[in-house]
Amino acid sequence: MPPQVDHTLRYYDGGFEETMDRREASLILGCRESACQEQIMDRYRNLIRVNHPDMGGSPYLAGKINDAKNILYSRARSDPEWVKSRKRRAEREAKRKEMEENPPGKVDIEKK
Repeated sequence: MPPQVDHTLRYYDGGFEETMDRREASLILGCRESACQEQIMDRYRNLIRVNHPDMGGSPYLAGKINDAKNILYSRARSDPEWVKSRKRRAEREAKRKEMEENPPGKVDIEKK
């Protein structure tokens, strides 16, 4: 009987290679090998924020995250459209939160 695979895992569940290649770097950062510079830096910032040694993270993992960023970023291109889409997404999220906090038709009795 084949082993059960948990398809709900979001992160790479394996060890590190002796020398890092683009495939492993993309697995570490959680993006494609062909990701744009902005996406690589976004993923890098999110991961290093959690795994930085000054915040209680592992120096080894922080080094691997830095190596992954350097490998992918060196051959990546900038994509202004990706930046615009991230900005639009943030605006939609802010609008959605505002609507949840103050739904239309809700009357605030304390203001009267």
